[in-house]
Order: sequence, then C-alpha cells, then structure tokens
Amino acid sequence: MAGDPPVDVPTWVARIDAAQKLALEEKEVWDQLEAAVDGAFPPLLSPSSHEVENGYLTNFNGNRFRSGDQLDVNLMGRALRYKIADAFDLSPSLKFARNPAADSDVVIAMARLAAKLMDEGGAVAQCRRGMELAYTRGQSIVWPMFVKDMIQESEIVAGKIPPAQFVEAVLRGNPPEIPLGADVDGIARAAKEALSPIDKDGRPIPFFYDLTEVQKQELTLLQIRAEREARKKRSGPHSVGLRSKIQYECTPYGTFCLTDSGVTDFSRVSWVCRFIPMTIHEYRASSLFTKKSKDEVMPTPSPKTDRGVPVPPTTGTTSQSGIDGARTIDREGRVTVCEIWDKVNWRRIYLVLGYPDEVGVTNRYPYMDFYGRPLFPNFFPCAWRTPWSRMTETAARVLGLPGLEPMWPLNIEYIKAISAFVLACKRTNRTVIIGPGVDKASIEAWRTAQDGAGIQMSSDYNPQVHGKPSDQFTELLMTNAPKDYLEAAGLVKAEAYESVAITSASMTGSPQATTASQESLIAQGSATTAGDVKAIFEDQYAELALKSLMMFLEFANEQEVKAYLGEEALLPRPPNEMPTQDPVTGEMIPAPPRPSIYDAMTTTDLVGSKLEARFASSTRAQDFMRLKTVGDILAQVNLVRDATGAPYKDPKDILDILLQEADVDAGDYKPNEAEIAVRVAAMVTNRGVGGGGGPPGAGGEKPGGPPGGGGGDPTSRNAGGRRGVQAKPGAQERGRQPTPFANAGASGNALRGANSPRT
Repeated sequence: MAGDPPVDVPTWVARIDAAQKLALEEKEVWDQLEAAVDGAFPPLLSPSSHEVENGYLTNFNGNRFRSGDQLDVNLMGRALRYKIADAFDLSPSLKFARNPAADSDVVIAMARLAAKLMDEGGAVAQCRRGMELAYTRGQSIVWPMFVKDMIQESEIVAGKIPPAQFVEAVLRGNPPEIPLGADVDGIARAAKEALSPIDKDGRPIPFFYDLTEVQKQELTLLQIRAEREARKKRSGPHSVGLRSKIQYECTPYGTFCLTDSGVTDFSRVSWVCRFIPMTIHEYRASSLFTKKSKDEVMPTPSPKTDRGVPVPPTTGTTSQSGIDGARTIDREGRVTVCEIWDKVNWRRIYLVLGYPDEVGVTNRYPYMDFYGRPLFPNFFPCAWRTPWSRMTETAARVLGLPGLEPMWPLNIEYIKAISAFVLACKRTNRTVIIGPGVDKASIEAWRTAQDGAGIQMSSDYNPQVHGKPSDQFTELLMTNAPKDYLEAAGLVKAEAYESVAITSASMTGSPQATTASQESLIAQGSATTAGDVKAIFEDQYAELALKSLMMFLEFANEQEVKAYLGEEALLPRPPNEMPTQDPVTGEMIPAPPRPSIYDAMTTTDLVGSKLEARFASSTRAQDFMRLKTVGDILAQVNLVRDATGAPYKDPKDILDILLQEADVDAGDYKPNEAEIAVRVAAMVTNRGVGGGGGPPGAGGEKPGGPPGGGGGDPTSRNAGGRRGVQAKPGAQERGRQPTPFANAGASGNALRGANSPRT
C-alpha cells in the first residue's frame, strides 16, 4: 500500500541468516534426540571378537535394529509415546472461560463453531505433532492457515460484498461484473426479489412498477449470470466452501519456521518467518506474488515434473541437503517462499532466498481486519509454546529446552548397564572341560545329547593314556551373573522416567511402594508436573480455536455459518421478554424477536474473551466436581424464588452451561401438537368456573376463588359439613395452601398454634 516503508531485502535476508545460524547451533542436540526416539543410538560397547567373527555388527537404517551385545532399549521413545497418549484426545472439548457475550445461546454456538472448525482442519493431529517437537526441539508451533490452491485474498474480499450492492449498481446504470468468490446465491436471490411485483402475502410492491424496462432487463441478466455461476460452483469437482479453507500446520523450527534472534522471550519478537514449499505451478497460479517474480523465479534444482509434484532426486542424499543441512527434502525441486510476519509494520513480506527483490507484500486478509489492522492481539496467527524454558538470558531462550533432553544421558547409562548384565549372563553358562580322548564326533554327540542318549568314544581311545571315560567331561563351576548391574539398571530406568515426570510404576506396572498410600504420594509430584505441561498444550489448542473463530467471523457469510451450525442459526429467535400493554388501547404488544445466532455472533467482539480446552485425559476428578457444583447451583436457582414465585436467575442459562460442561449436545425442547393441545386444555380448565384465584396463601380453598381469597364458592361445604365461608381462620386444615417461604419454620408453627382450635 502507499505509505508503507520499502522492503529492504538484504536486511531481511541477514535477519533470516542469523536466526538460521542459531537454529543450526541447537540442531545437533535436536537430531540426537529425534534419532534416539526413532531407536537409533550411537555404539556404546566395544565389539567382542565373537561379534566380529559372526558378523553381529550389521546395522540397518543407521543404528536401528542393531544386533550384538549392545541392547538399544528405547526408554525415550516409550516415554514420548506415553506422554502423547496420556495428553491428547481425538475430540477435545472447548468452552469459554471468559464469555464474550451475556447471551448463553450465542456463547454455546461460538464454542460449537470453534470445535467444528478445529475438527474439520485437523488441528488435533498437528497439535500432537507440535507436542512431539516440544519434547525433541523445545517448541510447539502450530499455524491456522488457508489452503493456497482453494482461495485467494480477492475471493475473501468478494465474499464480503453484500448482494444488495450488485442490485444497487444495476439501478444506478452501472451493471457490475460478478467477481470470483462473491455470494452468487445471494445475488441471484436479491435480483429475483427486485423483479417480483408482489410480496409473499400477495400484496403489490410499488418498487417494481417504478423500474424502467432497461433496469428490468439488466436485473434479469444479473440474475441469470449469478444462477449460472452458482450452478458452475456446485458442479465443480472440489468444494470451495469455508469448510475446506481453514487448515492447521505444525512447523518444525529451523526447517519450516524461524523467528527474531535478537530477543530472549517470544513476547518481544518483532517477526516470525514461515517457509512454504510450493511447486512452480502453484507459485505462478497464486495472486500473492508479483508478475515479474513469476517469470524469473525457478525451483532449485529444476525438477522433472508433469505439473504435479517434483520427481525425487536419484543421486545424493535425500534426507538433508542445502547449505549446512538447513533444507529438508520437502524443498527439493520446489520454490521455497519465506512468509515473514512483520509485527512492526503490520504486514506480510514474501521472499524467495536467492532472488534479489521481494516477491509480494500484503496487509490484508485473512489475518487483518477490513481496515488493515491486526486481527489478533499478538499480531502473529501461530500458537507458540515452549513448555520448558531456559534460565540464562540468551537468544536461545526463545527456543526453550527439549523435554527429553534430561532423559538422554540416563537412557545411555541404562543401555550400558542392562547390556553389561546380559553379557555377564551369557558368560555364566555351563562350561565343560573336555579331555584329550574325545574326538569331534563325540563332542557333537555330547552337545546334542537328550535323555537316554549315549556317547561313543573314539576308536583310538586308550583308558591308560587318556584316563577314565567319566573323566573326559568335567564341568567348570562359574559364579552367577553379578546383580549390581541389574540393580543399577533398575535405578537408572526409574530416574530416567522421573526426569520427564513419569512414575516407573506407570510404565512397568510394578509398584514402587508397599502400600497404596505411599504409592499415591510417590506419584503426586510427577502428576503435578505432568498436569502443568498438559495444561500448556490445552492452552495452545484453545488459542488456536479462538484465532480460528476470529478469522471465521471476520469474513464468513450466512451460508458458511449455516454449513456448520444449521438453518436455525439464520432464523430470528423467540423473544425472552414479556409482552407489554398499550396504555391507550390496552392491547398486548408482543416483544420483538431476538436477532439470529449469525447476526449476534458477527457483531460480538471477541477481544478479552478466552476459550478453554480440555483433553479427555485431563483430571477427571476436577471435571466431576465442576459438574456437581453447577448441578447444585441449578437446583438452588430453581428453588429460591421471590415473593411472586419467579426465580432470581434464569435456570435455562445454567442448564445450558451444565450441558456444555458435560459435552452433551442437546437442542431446545419443542412440544408436539398433542402436547400443545393438552396444555391449552389445562389452561382453559384452570380459568373455568370461579374466575381467577387469589395469590398464594390468601385463604382460597379451591383454585378459582375470588381475588384476595376468602374461601371460594360460598355454597360449597366446609370441613364441618356446613355450607358457606369458614367461620374461623385456621379451623379447616384440609386444602390449606402451602406456607409461604418467608413464614416457614418457627414463625409458621407459632401462627398455627395461636389460631388452631386443636390447641
């Protein structure tokens, strides 16, 4: 845009190089941890001559599936799989911790919409990947994004244009073109309504008769074009609705993401860079990049392709390539676009490393609002978490610490100890000293001997020279394998699991204490630490959901909301206020309907609100106590009422919260025709002979007594068999109205005692 500072490409390249250098300094540790999780450990034991002679040191896929004396027991892989399984659920629940609105229907609809957006975009799988990287690299970085092949910024802008503006342009004599992404169904509907001479009730519309013939012809053409585009959209092979637009991507740091290396905390970073590998055809089809760059930028190396994905290289390494191993195989044969989020200037800059100019700059959708302002409070759309931070104030503090790093030396020592114990067990096998009078055939017969077998001595056997036959096989006594190796291995294993907040009993099933209470105390510390880490990833998932909801509501139209929440989200809701009476005519004026869920959501400001995510593995005891508390509050709200019998709080709002907390999706109750008929009949019966009764506790024996009570029908019989109104207050106990809440207890008993003839 005009007025924006120019892009200094060399300076940005220098910033990216500095961040890449910092990542490469940490890469040695990251690679070692990730290889260990995959089961590849360095050689730790010197090979024996027996292993060398028999070829036991043959390795496959690096150091995996090693055979020989070294036992590569993968404690780190077990711990990571346990952590992932213990933390994540396929369908996490979402609720608002700080509600964005007082309308409970809108709050619940927003939470449902956020959950569906996350499910549709595969957020759980990407967040699980982010948790894995947090344990091996230190960071979990997940982005909400749009699939580049399915929607462009121009389409998002066109989708925001109200259909009525197209009709107004026709009436002004400027028939518009229908841009890609416009609401063609809404345009066709608006043009059809403008050409209708009568409304839905059959009354004539004066507007139609004021149209000129030219305007009618142009409106008809607009309707035809819009209907044709709508049919083309529905008949296409791919849906371009919003359900397919919001996706999520986890970006491993160093290979797919970099950030400002001049600060020590992520809250102070001024830019974040995301690497986007694209085929040359995808690059040239995107509207984000300049025409000049599309003509000049080429992938390196230039691949063989049929307009699809590049053909993998057949020579050289395919796991890591490029300068200092910074480029992954994903970039081979593709154009790698650097998408830089510039927080200082509120813009996105697109670079291709090696190209001298910027290839694109934008400060518009989908992460900016209509006025070009940041849509998110921290500007960056990604959710960045470093569960384990460093204490030293260096640039590497932004990257955090890998969660499995404390476990690495312990896993190495465990491999050494358990391998030494097994090797000692091999050396304690039963060994026999064979005399000189036994040939190879006799030795083989002894090796394969079973019950009842006989061993024949050689033909040249001489007892006087070789000794007695029983002396030819003498067993050599050897001690048992030392148990200190096994005990050391057990201690190291327990400490390895404790270093990542896992109790040894959780992994092995063997208790560490003699009583259940002692075992609970042992597990308490690990459970506290594990719960804190789990809460960090739940908070990351909730942040992604809130940012997705903000993006959706910024540019979603009615049909897109309908696709997620159904037709009822577009309909006006029944009023929640009582009818008012006209002071002049005395007529009852019904309250106006409430706005639809769609209208209420699109006008709700989400700034200051907070979503809360809960994985199924989170503390279930807390969930149970929370549900019980909300249920008790609902019972009290329904019980405690004012003098007119009305509750102080709306029980429906609390019931909606209870159902949301319990993850129960229940719709509002709608009576059928039979139930409505029964209710109407009951109302007519209650308002029958006798007129409206007095207020509760006013003394009326039957419903239908005169206002103010007094005993109902004077011709009815009382408790003593006499006709007429009861002579003494309190003499008749049958049919007494319930004691008012304020008079219950001792005061009510005192009144009964003073007035009752039974005293």
